[in-house]
Amino acid sequence: MAQSNNSDNILSFDSLVDAATDSHGHGLPFTAKNGHLVHLRPIPMLDKAAMKVVQSVQSVISDDNTDAVAQLDAIDNVLIAVADDADSMRDSLENMPIDARTVLFEQWAEDVDLGETSA
Repeated sequence: MAQSNNSDNILSFDSLVDAATDSHGHGLPFTAKNGHLVHLRPIPMLDKAAMKVVQSVQSVISDDNTDAVAQLDAIDNVLIAVADDADSMRDSLENMPIDARTVLFEQWAEDVDLGETSA
């Protein structure tokens, strides 16, 4: 009986990430203040830490009774967490008008189908 080559069946980090990216895409593209292309990743492409951020602030963002500054901080935290280049996103948000932040977040939320979660 011939022995099969088990190396063909070994999963790797890179192959799993590539398969997930092929399935879900890179996310919403955004050109940051520094000129770098940043992707706001879809939910299935988030790591555990980013997912925790999204889940922890979702109620703050969607609650109309929440202070506007708290909502804006929550939106910023989500945008930084889901960005594939957090430093470029953070730098961009420092100088971005409130309306632009809201538009960017709403577009991402719509793309990932967060439903009622919007600013």
